[in-house]
Amino acid sequence: MHSKFYIIIILVLIIAGCKPPEEEPLTFDFKHRPGAAVVGHGNVSVVYSDDARTFNTDNPIQGGIQQYYFNDNSNSYISGSEITFTNETGEIETKQDTFGLDPFFSPFNKTAGKELEYQTQLFATEEGIIVQKVMIYAHRDIDTFIHWKLYTPAQTDSRQMTATDILEDGIYHRYDNDSILAIAGTDEHSQFTFNTTEDITTVTTPLSLKANRDTTLTFFITAGSSDTEVITKMFAAEENDLFDNAYRYWNTWLAEMEIPAFPHEQYKQTYVSNLYAVYASALNGTYPAPISETSDVSRAQKAHDHLYTGEYDRAEQLINEMIEHANSYGLIPATIKDEVINPVSPIECAEFIEVLHVYFSTIPT
Repeated sequence: MHSKFYIIIILVLIIAGCKPPEEEPLTFDFKHRPGAAVVGHGNVSVVYSDDARTFNTDNPIQGGIQQYYFNDNSNSYISGSEITFTNETGEIETKQDTFGLDPFFSPFNKTAGKELEYQTQLFATEEGIIVQKVMIYAHRDIDTFIHWKLYTPAQTDSRQMTATDILEDGIYHRYDNDSILAIAGTDEHSQFTFNTTEDITTVTTPLSLKANRDTTLTFFITAGSSDTEVITKMFAAEENDLFDNAYRYWNTWLAEMEIPAFPHEQYKQTYVSNLYAVYASALNGTYPAPISETSDVSRAQKAHDHLYTGEYDRAEQLINEMIEHANSYGLIPATIKDEVINPVSPIECAEFIEVLHVYFSTIPT
């Protein structure tokens, strides 16, 4: 299987607002660029997107978790995930509302419908557990089933599933490289069932939703090289405050980072989101090869110089070269933003590119 790695091009998200004096704004419309997030910790890294432009249309499930890597980037165990609701008449219709990244370590997706609406949050815990939190709001009393479906192909070019164990607490996939993937749900009021059919793993639980009330469910994925490692993570995932624990952990991590000064808070938020995405791309401290590329460092420096000298067309050309370089690897921006950033002064643009230059310079090689 050909692995795709995702890197972060911060400038795409900000430079859209750079406006040189007496000139037309530079033509970077990041709203029309596809986006994905990188989530992970330790020996697990996940590429996640609810942006349909990033989906692999050959897969039976196309959104959500695009790639799930464990230990190295040669093995992707999951290539799609989705949440669906059904009742006695079939699937309950919903439509995507908004998606993005908030807080910096967690992509979210809001979906609305006539009968219910829900929001998902994906995040990694300190233990490397990947958690899918689902918050549901019903517009009327409704009995339904919620299904978390994941595309878990039994065989790829690099590994093969050798066995599947369906137990009371989860479904366990075993592979020929001695890896174990466990998928489950946690909620003291719910009874989860598990099955796998034609490479689709499904976790299901019934819900009796009450009108105008919130209901929260948690699904999760753990991986390990032994039963002991997986079981230890399974116990950790049974905590009721996984998101709160993750929030504290990642903000403590952030407090230890050296964050440059920015002329705008938006710049800082984008930098932090991408800083985390780079960190989450590492598996056991090793970064995918494209992240170690250094050619964008010189491009960023040159773009910075051209902005200072008023050569805006050349600056734009260099930035587009950075984008094309990323696309040549199948890479896409990590941070998803739907709002338009207001124009800022060329000096502020130059300051940001200077920070960008430092950013590329500090990516591990």
